[in-house]
Amino acid sequence: MIPLVHGFLEKGARVWLAASGPTAALLSSAFPQLTLLALEGYGIRYPRQGIFFLPSMFSQLPRVLNAISREKVWLEQMQRKFAWDLVVSDNRYGLYHPDARNILVTHQLYPKSGSILLPDYLVHRMHRHLMRRFDEIWIPDSPGQGNLSGVLSHPPYQGKPSHYIGPLSRLQPGVRPPVEGFETGRYLLVLLSGPEPQRSLLEEKILRSAVSFPKPVILVRGLPGSPGLPEIKDGVTLINHVDPSTLAALLTHAGWIVCRSGYSTIMDLVRLGKKALLVPTPGQPEQEYLAGYLGAMGYFPTLAQGAFTLDAALVACQEHRGAFPEFDFHAFEGFLQKRFPGPGVTDQFPIES
Repeated sequence: MIPLVHGFLEKGARVWLAASGPTAALLSSAFPQLTLLALEGYGIRYPRQGIFFLPSMFSQLPRVLNAISREKVWLEQMQRKFAWDLVVSDNRYGLYHPDARNILVTHQLYPKSGSILLPDYLVHRMHRHLMRRFDEIWIPDSPGQGNLSGVLSHPPYQGKPSHYIGPLSRLQPGVRPPVEGFETGRYLLVLLSGPEPQRSLLEEKILRSAVSFPKPVILVRGLPGSPGLPEIKDGVTLINHVDPSTLAALLTHAGWIVCRSGYSTIMDLVRLGKKALLVPTPGQPEQEYLAGYLGAMGYFPTLAQGAFTLDAALVACQEHRGAFPEFDFHAFEGFLQKRFPGPGVTDQFPIES
């Protein structure tokens, strides 16, 4: 969402932000000059075992639907106060209002259930029902073949007006000094992210296999605001959270990279032209699909979490010979110029989930 906010600001828009938790901290750090409103999240809890993902999601569906209803009421209250012209929602399905232009930003027009017990067409019907209130869908990917998200954002049907705005990344390529204390191309970088408990489970596997690993390891834990670090062996550097500039430097000079197959992470890697081993979060259909799709396209190597060790990760990275094509990360600038050609873009409200 950060590149969208930058784009609206460059067009002279007045921007409000709304979020909670780590996302709020990230947005507040990136845009300290903007008003950040508190918007409750969906509060989804994830199971320890991936096979229980679908039953867990179904059990939480009533709470998610209630959260969607609450955010709709929240927006009605805020709209009476601020009278926004445009509401931009990052996968928040209750954030639409009849007095504004409502835009949903998502790469999932055709989500996967991940289970043979729940036909995908039922998931698609429910998802289309949630999207029906929005005036437009903005898709952060390229149209046509060779894209980054496959059938997730290139469905066999067309519903609401949809626009492919090109992939987005908060990171910028360029020449950067090496990371202090680490030789360029000689360390393995691990980026952890996503919900618990799977984040911690993968971290435990990494720290166990680091005991005999011959390369220096930098592990970015994905825990902004965390107060401390666990004890570790020599040769492993733990970092709770890094700013975008430091992240770009770590990625640029890493010899090997391991990360989840979340879509934002994938766009960041492609933006910097960096290969990485993708380890999808067990039981998350989107990440499992993206890892499989991008692996089949030859863009990235992949490895299941159950088979993960640092030694296996190193071998997979070294043996991968695929490549990804050039993607236009400036497409959104041209798209925004066409949609709002004059200087009179007024109140905008990008919303992060």
